[in-house]
Amino acid sequence: MLDEIIWKSVKSGDSDAFRDIYNKYSDEMFRYGFKLSGSTEIVEDAIQNVFINIYRLRNNLSQPSSLKAYLLGALKNEILMNCKQSQKRSEITEDCDISEMAGRYDFNLDLDPESLIIASENHQIKLDLLQSAINRLPERQKEAVYLRYYNNLSGQEIAEIMNINHQSVRSTLAKALNNLREELGVSEEILISMLIYFFTL
Repeated sequence: MLDEIIWKSVKSGDSDAFRDIYNKYSDEMFRYGFKLSGSTEIVEDAIQNVFINIYRLRNNLSQPSSLKAYLLGALKNEILMNCKQSQKRSEITEDCDISEMAGRYDFNLDLDPESLIIASENHQIKLDLLQSAINRLPERQKEAVYLRYYNNLSGQEIAEIMNINHQSVRSTLAKALNNLREELGVSEEILISMLIYFFTL
């Protein structure tokens, strides 16, 4: 079912449509949220709050241009808000350092060990080098690369999630690709092919 149709059904109070949205996007939300906070508990609570708020405020919500971008952005805001509140109560210090999350996301990109099993040892070495190079990027660049090549989001959708304008997204991605290209010593075409392969394993 198309997201636009599902969203309209959610706004009308259709519990099946609400469940469809959760089943379709909750895994992606968890992966993205975990890369921001590094805490399973924080992410699970934040996802639950996002969907509770959607259901509670459904009559007042407008149709998002991209449902995936809306949900990831809402999750990011929820995590940041929860961390701010927890920090004020001095309940969380290690998993929820708001100064880090607001200005420097701990955005490490790692693949599951099983997904790194590929036929060619040479390919494995190249993927290891790529992963290391990505993790040495500035945090904002890592986040933009993840959203673009893993979540396959458009520049406008990334801008919505990262709370920056579209031109800033283009600039951030361009700098990231240039940094990776220089470190790996490959052309931009080969680099993009490597990124697509890396994030679709």
